[in-house]
Amino acid sequence: MESKSIKGKALDTTKTHWNLPEPVSIFFGRESFIESINLKFHHNQAVALSEMGGVGKTQIAAKFVQIHKDEYRKIFWISALSLKRSLNEILCAFGCKQLIPDEPSMETLTFVFHSKICESSKRSLVVLDDVTEVIKDVTSFIRNMKEKISLLLTSQLKDWEDYGLIQIAVPCFQEQESIGFLQNELSAASQHEISILGNRLQSLPLALHQAICYIKKHKVPLHKYIEQFEACRESVLGMKINSFTEYDKTLLTVWDLAFAKIRVESKNALLILGMMAFMDNRKINKNTFSYFDKVDEFELNEIISLLCQYSLVNERNDCLEIHSLVQKVIRYRIEQNQFVEGECPLTLLEVVLLKIEVSFKDLFANGDHEDLWYIHVFRL
Repeated sequence: MESKSIKGKALDTTKTHWNLPEPVSIFFGRESFIESINLKFHHNQAVALSEMGGVGKTQIAAKFVQIHKDEYRKIFWISALSLKRSLNEILCAFGCKQLIPDEPSMETLTFVFHSKICESSKRSLVVLDDVTEVIKDVTSFIRNMKEKISLLLTSQLKDWEDYGLIQIAVPCFQEQESIGFLQNELSAASQHEISILGNRLQSLPLALHQAICYIKKHKVPLHKYIEQFEACRESVLGMKINSFTEYDKTLLTVWDLAFAKIRVESKNALLILGMMAFMDNRKINKNTFSYFDKVDEFELNEIISLLCQYSLVNERNDCLEIHSLVQKVIRYRIEQNQFVEGECPLTLLEVVLLKIEVSFKDLFANGDHEDLWYIHVFRL
């Protein structure tokens, strides 16, 4: 392994990228938009993709990385929800653990990251995904960006120009884009039906993706899916939920159809999905659910496969990811006692966490400090 010395310790110089996701397999279009991001980087080292949830900001960022990966020496994909923790992990993974104290400040982590990990004649790229609030850690990280480090940020928030970023609003699909996306995936459907579905789903990329996964899994004729959607949509539109936009209600309708099917196929799958609604959405170690007494290893793998088929969950590097909007909808249904009859996923999660805490204490008692996967488990 190639290395160079830092105060007698080895810095791993063979590593290049960290935590890079693949875009969804049915990613569609956005070619000119992605190229516009690249052009913006010619004028500014920091770009923010902003707009409401569900328009595809994270997927566009992932596709940008996939296309332009060879232009950067190192690329780091960091969830903004766990910025400080992720920087700590990166420094440890790249051989800089000895440079940081046991409880490092954000300033220390940022300094070591920029000066040691990103130090190179060729530029690096940092993707800071899903910034939900402008907190000190985030602004400190942005303001301390060094030359030759590009930043691509995704957020529903706006006004990123105040922090020196070029801001690009990510639009929903245009009508022809949504039709093209649906035609590409549902080739047997008629042009008329595709046009109706695109209109009903308001050309929202996330809703279109979810509908496609449902239709393919159950081999539902498109006209039947539209009928089911409209019946479910009627009850959703009657609800007065101040925190839900019209786009949120469209997603709620799409996901309610999926929840109803999963409820029949596997109640335990719905319980695990409900627990995930209260966890760190970007890094849920699937071993967490080995502490859930209702399932064994075989059933757990079956459940994860089922949830992935509906595209409600993604699996990557033994960790599960769930969209924050899916979490929002599930939490709402749980609060209304409309998710799983007679069961509370949050209560079940608390039991799971208690068992993990006992295991955590046992590990320390036995001197085993390396297998601490559960530090990513919860964010209640």
